[in-house]
Amino acid sequence: MRSTLLRLTIVVSLILNYTFNANTQNVVYQSSINSHLSSPIKMAIDNFNNIYVTDGYQKCVNKYDLSGNFIEKIIVGDNPISIAINQNNEIFIGDGTNGIITKINNNGSQSVFYNGLALPTSMTFSPEGLLYVADGKMQNVIVLDVSANLVQTIGQGTLIFPTSVVYDKANSRILVSEHGGIGSGMNPTCKIWVFNLLGNLQTSFASNGSGDGQFYRIQGMAIGKCGNLFVCDPFQGNISIFNENNVFITRFGLFGIQPGNLNIPLDILFDSQERAIVASMNNGALEVFNLNDSLPTSNIFNSDATICSNQTANININFTGTAPWTFTYTINGINPNTITTSDNPFVLQTNQSGLYEVTALSDLTKIGTCFSGSAKIIVNNTIPTSTISAGNITTCAGSSINIPIQFTGTSPWTFTYTKDGLTPTTITTANNPYNLSATEAGLYEITAITAGGCAGNTFVGNANITLNTLPTATLVNGNTPISICQGETALLPVELIGTSPWTISYTINTENLITYTTSNNYFNIEAIASGNYNIISISDANCAGNILNSSTEVIIKPTPSSIMASINTSVCQGNITEIPISFSGLSPFNFTYSINDSIFYNVTTNNHEYVLQVNEAGNYQIVNLIGNGCEGNNNIGIAQVNLNALPTSIFTDGNNQVNICEGQHVNLPLNFTGVAPYTFTYTINNVEQAPITTSDNPYLLNTSLSGVFEVQTISDAMCVNLSTLGTPEVVITPLPTVKMDNPTAYICNGLNSSISISLTGISPWTFTYTVNGSNPTNITALNNQYQLLASNSGLYEITNISTNGCNGIEIIGNTNVTEGALAIPLFTYNNNGLELSFTNNSQNATSYYWNFGDELTSTEINPTHLYIAPNIYTVTLIASNGICADSASSQTIDLLPLSLNNTNTNNSISVYPNPSNGQIIVNLSDKNTTSWSFVITNSIGQVVLFNNYTNSLEQINLKDISSGIYTVKIVSEKTSKTEKLIINR
Repeated sequence: MRSTLLRLTIVVSLILNYTFNANTQNVVYQSSINSHLSSPIKMAIDNFNNIYVTDGYQKCVNKYDLSGNFIEKIIVGDNPISIAINQNNEIFIGDGTNGIITKINNNGSQSVFYNGLALPTSMTFSPEGLLYVADGKMQNVIVLDVSANLVQTIGQGTLIFPTSVVYDKANSRILVSEHGGIGSGMNPTCKIWVFNLLGNLQTSFASNGSGDGQFYRIQGMAIGKCGNLFVCDPFQGNISIFNENNVFITRFGLFGIQPGNLNIPLDILFDSQERAIVASMNNGALEVFNLNDSLPTSNIFNSDATICSNQTANININFTGTAPWTFTYTINGINPNTITTSDNPFVLQTNQSGLYEVTALSDLTKIGTCFSGSAKIIVNNTIPTSTISAGNITTCAGSSINIPIQFTGTSPWTFTYTKDGLTPTTITTANNPYNLSATEAGLYEITAITAGGCAGNTFVGNANITLNTLPTATLVNGNTPISICQGETALLPVELIGTSPWTISYTINTENLITYTTSNNYFNIEAIASGNYNIISISDANCAGNILNSSTEVIIKPTPSSIMASINTSVCQGNITEIPISFSGLSPFNFTYSINDSIFYNVTTNNHEYVLQVNEAGNYQIVNLIGNGCEGNNNIGIAQVNLNALPTSIFTDGNNQVNICEGQHVNLPLNFTGVAPYTFTYTINNVEQAPITTSDNPYLLNTSLSGVFEVQTISDAMCVNLSTLGTPEVVITPLPTVKMDNPTAYICNGLNSSISISLTGISPWTFTYTVNGSNPTNITALNNQYQLLASNSGLYEITNISTNGCNGIEIIGNTNVTEGALAIPLFTYNNNGLELSFTNNSQNATSYYWNFGDELTSTEINPTHLYIAPNIYTVTLIASNGICADSASSQTIDLLPLSLNNTNTNNSISVYPNPSNGQIIVNLSDKNTTSWSFVITNSIGQVVLFNNYTNSLEQINLKDISSGIYTVKIVSEKTSKTEKLIINR
């Protein structure tokens, strides 16, 4: 729908450049409501004058008070469009996406009220609480009761695209507007259909067009003051007004975007002040209007009442116009009465029942025709009374007692009762008699009663309820199993509360019902058999009671016994042997065993078959046994254990390191204890070796392998033992090698040259080298890459190499050291403007690298370079020969031009003193100069000094420049000067 409405906006803006304002002098714009609002569609108002509006863009419902203040945003459904509120202030929202009507209760909870619509465009309630829903796609209006049951369907086969439904209470009819969207161009069908309350079509009015009573589109409608019908046209941006006879009266509203204008008005409603509120969708606002009638009007409001025969009801009447007012009212349409008053509002007091309506009105100058509202007054002549005839009632606690109450008067009755004169409680009922359910002791009395709008003061009788406390029976250890040993008796204590005597019944395993009667509040159930003891009933002198912890399980545990295996075995020292033991009875078993009747040990186990692990010699037997708390009396069996000593082994070298050279062997002596022959296993660096059996003691273990030697096990003729005595480490030193890496090396101008030597083996190394076969020199190296410094030319050779006492046999290579010359970079240049030609005069060089000072470079021998801008550049030449280190030479070249105004007589720049001893002053008369350059060149054009300055007066120190004649150039952004400078020290 929103896309359709947006298209309407475009059409309206293109083809409608006029407004409808005929007869609008009585409609006055008051204010706009637009806070938190984007695209208002349909509206509703509750009994507290809160305004609810669906927002098509934000997909929500906004709530405002009567003054237009924003209260809250309600998120409901996918696309809320239509909205209605019943007399109970329950809110109903129609969703344009899923066709669901959602109900929002007074506590804010949401629920689905009805599901099965296509496009619920409008909803309204009848005074009886029926919900009328217009569905634009299903082309009908459905009627739902309070339980969402379908009551009837209206307009099926007649309606094309219904957009609004209105319940006309005064004329007992249903009005349905036709959107007109089904059609072509600007001439769709636009009608307002009239149905009676049975759903039968009576008539229709309105048509397509722009004249009186005509529309381009129709959206929201509302019944306003005096029963007039107000109809929204979103295309024309106005509201048309029809009387109750369907006759066009006038219209109001201007199409526009200013406050008070209507831009796609989609809905209209009236608040308690009879103000018209219009939803202007494209302006994102609710526009509020006062309807000022030129004729006087009356309105009876909030005056329905039910009173007693001795009371008076107030009927409130509001007037418009100029005081005084003379009005006539009737009661049930008869007996007209006329009153003149200047009070506004006027309060009409009456004690007569009937329907009060104003039928005629005039003010100071005019006669009115609009009389809205009515008051229904009901007079009740019967005074209600109440009677309680229960008297004194005694019952058991926890029971519910019905106290019958008889009423006189008119249903329903609202009465208040107290218990012991406290805690007044109010109940409304239509039952006579009414049964008041009481569960607490106390005196119940009626203290107030009203019925049919009348209050009574006659309260006969009361009910005095006494509650007897219920007896209880509690198994003190209830729900906790009790275990006893075979032959014992378990006492199950029971605590009794109530009035003696007590009668208690219990069963054993749901059988064997046993009943006791006792006057003692404590007694014991004696249990000698296993089973579940369960109390099933308790009563005292007054009531049957409650049972707490009613069940206890009694378990009879058997007497335990043990059998120890009668074995005779030997065990090696430090090892264990096993003695099997069998138990009968219930675990856990706690037993004590003895060794030679003198040493005692306690053991606890849950196993019926237990293996006792021992490592001591002696006779073993069980001397005491307890199984699951029960003492045993039958322990059978004795086991005998003998002890053998363990063999040992030890390396004579202990944990020391034994060093050998690569290719050598070593003997590691190994000593034993025990009885030969001996079998031992050993590892080298934790790698297992083949076992060895020998009768030699000591035994010589011969090896050429490196690593840590460790005996893992040693066995003799009797036992096996773990052995870790002595872990000698055999370290094999690899034979070292030496290699001279480079066959040639160079020495530049008497500097040292480095000869790279590679070594293998273990650090440190000791080697001897000679130069031309003589002058042997010893060197100790710590790293396997050694740099030997050679200061003389000749043939360098290594004659021997050793490490850790082991001599190497592999010596590779020699190095021939020769002397080389250092490269000398020299150059001159010639310039042709910004193009310079360089002449390379370098010596002892084979390659060149030029840096021209402007981030450009060259590797040519004699390059020519073109500078792109005049400036002072530093040119650097790097000369290389691949033997000695690179050498660099730089010259500063001045390519700055002189200004056309430059003369040696430029008085704006002064340089003094001239001649100078090395200190000069440069003075620029223009004090606004921000920067300038100072350049000194010698007689051959070389720059000897270049600097930039910012002060107009600057003292410059030339102490590093030798005596002679120089050219001084000073260049600023405005002028320049060149002159000769004599330095004479």
